[in-house]
Amino acid sequence: MFLIAVPVMVLMLVAAPALVPEFKDPENAGRADLFSVLLSMATLLPIVYGIKELAKYGPQVLPILMIVAGFAVGVVFLRRQRILTRPLIDVELFRRRPFSVSLASQTLGLFAQGAIQFLIMQYLQLVVGMSPLEAGLWTVGPLLMGIVGSLMAPRVARLTSQVYGLAFGFGLAAGGFLLILPGGLGWTVVGFTLTSFGINLGMVLVYDMILASAPRERAGTASGMAETGNELGIALGIAVIGSLSAAVYRAQVTESNLPGIPSDAVDSAREGVGNAAAVASDLPADAADQMLRVSQDAFSSGLQTAAGVLALVTAGIAIAGVALLRGRHAPASDDADGSDAPEQPDDAGDERGGAPEPVG
Repeated sequence: MFLIAVPVMVLMLVAAPALVPEFKDPENAGRADLFSVLLSMATLLPIVYGIKELAKYGPQVLPILMIVAGFAVGVVFLRRQRILTRPLIDVELFRRRPFSVSLASQTLGLFAQGAIQFLIMQYLQLVVGMSPLEAGLWTVGPLLMGIVGSLMAPRVARLTSQVYGLAFGFGLAAGGFLLILPGGLGWTVVGFTLTSFGINLGMVLVYDMILASAPRERAGTASGMAETGNELGIALGIAVIGSLSAAVYRAQVTESNLPGIPSDAVDSAREGVGNAAAVASDLPADAADQMLRVSQDAFSSGLQTAAGVLALVTAGIAIAGVALLRGRHAPASDDADGSDAPEQPDDAGDERGGAPEPVG
């Protein structure tokens, strides 16, 4: 499966140096600070570990200490970035409101997208009972609508503005998450399709706004920070929302009445709906049906809880984007001091919260 990507990557390695322009500081591009890389890893890994362990076992000393330690290392990381001449993350860029808000919107958008994809694929296979191939085919529609949303983003931005286009996309995504709440295969797939369309539409505009709000010579730094936000958002989405869904699942399985089923089988089923299916295969028919029904209902409840939280997240992105970015942009030049500046109309007379022309 992974070998399919090899020819594509080889083509990119050959073609990119010739076709993709490079922008960097012409005087001193600097090098990556490896110690900062280690600090960033030492920040994120304990936090993710702690969140997952708290969801699995409840409040315990070690996970809490790991989270505290992760945040403490994060403070050290940020202080180091402030004193480095060429930091791994240019903290000064966060003084530009369009940059910081756009980057936060991107990270939270991918937080939502990564989380719902993670849960939907489990739902299709472990609750609905599809094979991996069938589940993959059922997600082709959402995939194609995500592509359509990406392609429509420039047109939406031209009809309104980048800011209102961002709000439109994430507002649609919030509506998609709400459609998942009733449950059932149909509502879930339709809601997933709408979230894919909306998040991808908004994400194209957000990426453009991130790059447009940074000086040209810092485009590489801004792009790298956007990529970091990408990976961080997906990882935290799976960790946080996946843990939330798992906690709801465990609580519901624990509270369910499962008479006649051995306690060790129930304990195993609490670990996940996949475990419950494996345990059920060794039980008598009636007990197996009961185990599967309880575990599948519990997973569906976890999915619906996650969808409700993600609806609030994406609606918050839409509202905050309009409130904080409307009528503002950060001029991408060295003359900018990083403070907020009123937006200047472009040649067409409309107002945009980022680059005059969105990327296509």
